Amino acid sequence: MTGLEERVLGEIKKDNRISRRLIAKKLDISDGTVKEYIDKLKKKGVLKRIGKTSGGSWKVINSSIK
Repeated sequence: MTGLEERVLGEIKKDNRISRRLIAKKLDISDGTVKEYIDKLKKKGVLKRIGKTSGGSWKVINSSIK
């Protein structure tokens, strides 16, 4: 897992209802970059979205993937 993937995942672990916009603000990166890295984490089987976009939450499935 890359350093930025770990940082994005770290913010999600702190608050599983955090928005992409807030992650971007906290990490000082663009919203598009956050979306890209969340997509990568989902493809790797690390992360899953539960529920609706605005009212849902993130579930960390396996954070030990390299």
